[in-house]
Amino acid sequence: MISAIMLTYNRENFVSRAIESILAQTCRNFEFIIVDNGSTDRGGQIADQYAAQDSRIKVIHRERGNIGAGRNTGLDAARGEYITFIDDDDWAEPDFLEFLLGLIQENSADVAICGAADKVFDEKKVMTAEEALIELLWRKKYNMAFPTKLFRRELVERLRFPEEGSDDDIALMYKLLARAKRTAYHGLPKYT
Repeated sequence: MISAIMLTYNRENFVSRAIESILAQTCRNFEFIIVDNGSTDRGGQIADQYAAQDSRIKVIHRERGNIGAGRNTGLDAARGEYITFIDDDDWAEPDFLEFLLGLIQENSADVAICGAADKVFDEKKVMTAEEALIELLWRKKYNMAFPTKLFRRELVERLRFPEEGSDDDIALMYKLLARAKRTAYHGLPKYT
């Protein structure tokens, strides 16, 4: 049901923690796509070790590219109805996926957003595309970063991350929120 995509590059000291946070999810119906973006450390090997133990994990090794190119590789492999992105040095609470999926299902939304360690609000909102974009521009409750968000696959399918430069989040987030008929937000922190 959910494709969780994580790009990793030279984070051997952090990647196990990130992987384990996804494997510990209360929502069990997911695939976990880990894109090794040309790591020169043991990060890719660590991901392979986890994949050998859990069939939900698929590891893709590719030559070094920017974040956008790596994320596009993950999108190309994703089969889930919903897409989320995880950073390789972060941690997701055990109910992260369940919480976001619940927001989408309860509110007939196209996008769900939770709080993060630096953006905690016990507030719920269901927003139109215009309202979601205004909140994005204020950056008080959520920001341009892809983690903390779950998207319906249809929103992401035809859009691609830029494969040059480093501002992949900024180049794509506003387009996704503009295409969403409804965005559901609940600022409880489920991602660090």
